[in-house]
Amino acid sequence: MEPDRRGHTYREAATLFQGAAQEISRELELHFAFEPVTNERKGPIKYAPTKAQDEQARRLGVDVHELRNTIRDCWDRSDNGRSFQAALDHEGLTLARGDRRGFVVIDQAGGITALGKRILDVSAANIPDRFSDLDTSLLRQWRKPAPISPATCTT
Repeated sequence: MEPDRRGHTYREAATLFQGAAQEISRELELHFAFEPVTNERKGPIKYAPTKAQDEQARRLGVDVHELRNTIRDCWDRSDNGRSFQAALDHEGLTLARGDRRGFVVIDQAGGITALGKRILDVSAANIPDRFSDLDTSLLRQWRKPAPISPATCTT
């Protein structure tokens, strides 16, 4: 990237601007006695849902944050695969094997949520270790539906 006239790249300038804007916001909150806006997320989930997860939840009429928090709560309460599966079943959710992802959760509306770092804060490589007591061949297999081609459609 090309530096600007002060010698900053665009990224550096954006970072400086963000810090200055945040500092001004804090001063205004104090001056007008507003409740300070936190920069931290509430709850154990650090990452926001992806756009695809938001859109799926909107189409199905599901609260994506509630669903993700429920899955995370089931994960935190369980100590192995069987207890996690039982906790999900109690909440009306189904643990399944995914086609591209190792494990997914299917909600009552049919939505698919992949288990991974965004929800569980555990790398995808460590999830099978926790499920070592489960016979994963007995889990429901979820495959992404094949796209419908115009040639196969009949009217």
